[in-house]
Amino acid sequence: MIKTSLPAVLMFGIANALRAATPVDSTIVSATVYFDRAVITRTAGIDVTAGEQQFVFGHLPATLLTDSIQVSGRGSAQTTILDVTVNRRWLDTSASDAVRKLESEVKVLQQQRREITDRSTTLDQQQALLTQIANWAASFKSDGNKDVIAVPQMNPAGWQQLLDFYTAGLERIAAEKRSLDERRDDLDNRIAALNSQSSQSQGPSGKEVDDVTVRASVGEAGKLTLTLSYAVPAAHWTPTYDARLSSSDRKLSLGYFGTVRQNTGEDWKSIELTLSTARPSLGGAAPQLQPWVLAQRESVAAGGNALKLSPYVVEADEDSGYAATSTLAGTRIRSNLNSVGQAVSAVNNQFLLDTAKNQEVGGQGSQFKSREQAAALDTRATSATFRVPGTTDVPSDNAPHRVGIADLQLSAKLAYESTPKLSPAAFLSATALNDSGYPLLIGEISSFLDGMFVAKGQINTLMPGEKLDLAFGVDDGIKVERKLINLLTEDVGLVTSQVRVSYDVLITVTNNKSTAVAITVKDQIPLSRHEKIKVEQLEPDPNGNKPDDEGVLAWALNLKPGEKRELPLKFSITYPKDFPVTGLE
Repeated sequence: MIKTSLPAVLMFGIANALRAATPVDSTIVSATVYFDRAVITRTAGIDVTAGEQQFVFGHLPATLLTDSIQVSGRGSAQTTILDVTVNRRWLDTSASDAVRKLESEVKVLQQQRREITDRSTTLDQQQALLTQIANWAASFKSDGNKDVIAVPQMNPAGWQQLLDFYTAGLERIAAEKRSLDERRDDLDNRIAALNSQSSQSQGPSGKEVDDVTVRASVGEAGKLTLTLSYAVPAAHWTPTYDARLSSSDRKLSLGYFGTVRQNTGEDWKSIELTLSTARPSLGGAAPQLQPWVLAQRESVAAGGNALKLSPYVVEADEDSGYAATSTLAGTRIRSNLNSVGQAVSAVNNQFLLDTAKNQEVGGQGSQFKSREQAAALDTRATSATFRVPGTTDVPSDNAPHRVGIADLQLSAKLAYESTPKLSPAAFLSATALNDSGYPLLIGEISSFLDGMFVAKGQINTLMPGEKLDLAFGVDDGIKVERKLINLLTEDVGLVTSQVRVSYDVLITVTNNKSTAVAITVKDQIPLSRHEKIKVEQLEPDPNGNKPDDEGVLAWALNLKPGEKRELPLKFSITYPKDFPVTGLE
């Protein structure tokens, strides 16, 4: 346990505030995207000297979640991380060099657009002049009219020359106008893109950024790599799929993708991207009720705007190097804090760190090994993590960016179904077992049959071992027809007058494909909701093909290549002649 008097700590804090902090040049190396946020990891390589030093990760998004900040160090220099502070500041409102360059490009394009507008106006004037010439030539009067200047008579060849001149002029003007319209549209698109890029270059919140300052004690000079990670909102991903079916070999290729969107204010360039199904915002356990206490309200004075992170852990590297880790989210701290401005250290009378061994430690001297796991697919009891192979670029434009997760090859069982009464077509479906080991999350799926796009839909979450059912639309290789051969209405009965309506339907199914197919054909017979209405199934034999409770009949057919099958359907409806019946076709 470390005990320090308040005056000594205040003097140390003031001295530390006077010590210059070193800005570090950091690079985003990885991002883990969840459904509602992303965890960003930055690294910075630094040459350090012995003594206490401060390192600043500057210009970070003002939306970063301070409770999620983690800092670690590794290298040849023996280093102890003392604390981490987060300060928010306003950026200079004057435009940056990049923004000024974009604005200059916009001005050039706008000047080109004005030139197009001026040329278009000139062409309009030329077209009006041509029209005036044509009108004048067509309406001149004879020399006998003293009010009109005499116009030389023209022969047919002269009129043809005038017509050719007029037509050629109009065509030239129209062609140039079309060209100007295309150039104007292109300039408008380029101007809009540059304006959007200029707006995005203003920073994550326009004027505010966060600076993370790491205070460390360096035992000896050497090289140090600092790693900073933090969570930011305005980033999420959704699963999407491409299902490509080859009808010849019945192989189903399932492309598994993640569509990532982010508007965090930072572009992710050549990073290692990980997609996770975990939900950190929901916590790891059910929330617990706390005592509901009523008391007199007391005013609380506002403190400084510097957030203090005070857990200190040193990690020894097995390769004769040293590493240090400081984290707020994974550490429980019990302390009394007193702040003096933004740069004076907080006073910690005592604090407790939950380490791997759950031991109480001081500011220095405790050591533990951290372990980092990285795998293409990491499944846990409540979540799955996908490491996207290679590196990925995801700009901060809130646009969808598709990245590949896996290409799964599944064996599919194909089946056709047709309801010719509603649609004279055969619809193909495929059933495949998800034996890939990947959980398939709920998402949008696009279906392709033999390279042709056929449908777009959605699949529900499927775990390994569950069946995947997909619809691939109409297959024109199977022809289905339904014809009403005869509809007969007649009076029957000797004692009571009855009406009988007989239906004679023929369904024809032809397999025009080069392979055998299995198809289920469905039709129906009506259901009687009154004892006076009698429905009799004549064909097919109800003993061999009985309708279900909804009156649906099904024929399961296996058709060879080129095979044709006829399915007769006959039934009758009998009811009293003076009994009105609804539902008859």
